[in-house]
Amino acid sequence: MLLNTNEQEILGMLAKFFDASQSEDFIVGGFVRDSFLNAPSRDIDIATTQNPEVIGPQIAKLIGGRSFVLNPEHHITRISYRDDTGHIWDIDLTQITDSIAENLSQRDFTINAMAIPIAHCDEQNWSDIVVDPQNGLTDLSNNTLRCLNKHVFEQDGLRLLRGVRLAHKLNLRIEPVTANNMRASSKNIELVSAERLRDEFLYIMSSKATRSQLEILDRLDVLCRIIPELT
Repeated sequence: MLLNTNEQEILGMLAKFFDASQSEDFIVGGFVRDSFLNAPSRDIDIATTQNPEVIGPQIAKLIGGRSFVLNPEHHITRISYRDDTGHIWDIDLTQITDSIAENLSQRDFTINAMAIPIAHCDEQNWSDIVVDPQNGLTDLSNNTLRCLNKHVFEQDGLRLLRGVRLAHKLNLRIEPVTANNMRASSKNIELVSAERLRDEFLYIMSSKATRSQLEILDRLDVLCRIIPELT
């Protein structure tokens, strides 16, 4: 795992901030996944036992960014930060209400359900310190996309599209149980707001392998629910 200079710099600033507190703080989700793939990322999700709305402005002041409440219902605060190269970083803060294991259990796919303690993020080998109760690192090594449970697509139907897009982006195989769960939950795509559905579908339509992703969505009984005229 190799972090580039910008990633090392911003993680160093975050570690400096959280080191002064007695809280439990973790880097979670896609940044951890992409780091194990040595893929650059400018989106960082942090799970913390502190109040995101309180510490968001404090972190923004420290790193020279701006902070705003992204989702009041789920207590998510975002910090937007422009680095020296002009790239925009989004740092999302969510609160741990029980434990990091419980927080990770609420995620969509095993490869997104890994966490790194911020206090140890400067260590070279993250595989030695990763919190991985769902064996996401094993699935990532095996190029496998696996959902945490059958309910993840009921909780948010947009995960049906994101799963297909993620599988394509990372060259992953959607394992059979996950594919069956997606097909069984395909109707939940109809519950997603038009705006969210449009944005995610446009990501797929603008990719280099649109046709293959649409074919997978068709086999999963999702495409006809997005475009009823295809039935």
